[in-house]
Amino acid sequence: MQKIFKNTAVLFARQILLAIISLYTVRILLQSLGISDYGILNAALSVVMLLSFITSAIGMITQRYLAFAIGAGTRDDTKRYYESCLFITILGALFIFVLLETAGLWFVSRYMVIAPERYEALMVLYQFLVVQTAFSPLILFNASVILAREDMHIYALFSIVQALLRLSAAYSIAFLSMDTLVAYGGFLVGSALVVMIAQWAYCVLRYEECALRRLRVDMVTLREMISFVRWTLFGQFTTVCRTQAITLLINQAFNPATVAARALSFTIQHQVHTFTLNFTQALNPPIIKAYAIGNQVQTFSLIMVGSKLAFFLSWIITLPLIVLLPGVLNIWLGGGYPNETVLFTRLALIEGVALSISIPLMAAVRAVGDMRTYELTLGALQLMVLVISWILVRQGFPAYWVFLVAIAINVVMFAVRLWLTQQLLGLHAMSYARAVLLPIALVVGTSTAVSVALMAAVPGSSVLKPSLASLAAVAGIGLAAPVCVLVLGLSRTERSTLQGMVLAKFGKRKRSL
Repeated sequence: MQKIFKNTAVLFARQILLAIISLYTVRILLQSLGISDYGILNAALSVVMLLSFITSAIGMITQRYLAFAIGAGTRDDTKRYYESCLFITILGALFIFVLLETAGLWFVSRYMVIAPERYEALMVLYQFLVVQTAFSPLILFNASVILAREDMHIYALFSIVQALLRLSAAYSIAFLSMDTLVAYGGFLVGSALVVMIAQWAYCVLRYEECALRRLRVDMVTLREMISFVRWTLFGQFTTVCRTQAITLLINQAFNPATVAARALSFTIQHQVHTFTLNFTQALNPPIIKAYAIGNQVQTFSLIMVGSKLAFFLSWIITLPLIVLLPGVLNIWLGGGYPNETVLFTRLALIEGVALSISIPLMAAVRAVGDMRTYELTLGALQLMVLVISWILVRQGFPAYWVFLVAIAINVVMFAVRLWLTQQLLGLHAMSYARAVLLPIALVVGTSTAVSVALMAAVPGSSVLKPSLASLAAVAGIGLAAPVCVLVLGLSRTERSTLQGMVLAKFGKRKRSL
């Protein structure tokens, strides 16, 4: 458990650095490219990112099989799974390249509306983005190997280096005489190539299974993994379809202000959800390894602790954002945002926090490897969000009902995941409820009550009014969730582990001084 806490801290710090670097990169790009070219860049990126579900599925299968083999301690299996995963990754990269050079190129050349004088620059930029996207499965493959080995410091280092390279590219294009869009596309390809080669060199030197003399693929292993990945692809595909189709539905049915409010709410929700995903990246390998060696007690413990901590990490960020959202939006956007943004964002944050508790359950099901029932059931529920939302919008319901439908379906999906985990692994639902749902209910109820009381006592705090009373209320709202988690959410053992880590870290720092 202490190792999981340490890995989580590393990934949490990584995400903070990445968020800061990303914000600076966007700011510099807007200055270097201008609003028009920045819009072209994002439009082209949106096309190539439609195939991101393939890259995500490859990362999942690599982590699952390598972590399973490492946990079982079988050297030959680790080598065999590595080679099969690499073969699938290469096929995925080639498939992405061919599809983007055919259907993707046709769509961009035919349907993307831009000024005629920027068409040639768009075509060159698109080609660079195609190459970068084709590299992405290989980059994620090497990252997944590092994650399976639980070398979180190295994983964080490579991702930060890639972000810094993109920031450097954004700075550099302003000083070049060539077209800035084309130059930035070239820099993106260069940065992806540098990271890919560096990751590969590290893995070859550090991990025995990565030292390839020639690629040998065991067909039995390959068939097993393809059976796994096809259902994972289906699940990722339904997720992408749900997100993109809901966006298209709102675009078709509502005014531009509503569409903009949906986009802003999705952006904030994505950033919060990314912090939670960092924790699960530290948790997934231990769950798979514990299952691989048949340690049922440890597997169940990791699932329950992981569900609880994933929710708490999300709630610590979500609660202050929900309460103080008007003030946060005023600082970020200067008040120039659609009226529906506050409601949409609050509902999107609730949807995200409802999803966070399920992430360790997903890892547990993937550890078993029986994905057909899981992905078919959950995929059907994902598509139900789109179907029900479409019916309600056609009946004249307001746009916020789309979020309400998503929240309700996420609750149903959590219940289904828990039931499937019980069927596949034998995890008792009542034990899970006592260990996870009861502490979560106590933390959510108490921290929400404290925040509402502070809001009522100091009305101006929601807009971050610059006064001593408002600042005190904001501090109280920010501390409500963490304090409740420490007092009501964590068990005595978990608190002791966390306290020991903090004291050990503080002691090391003190001795170094």
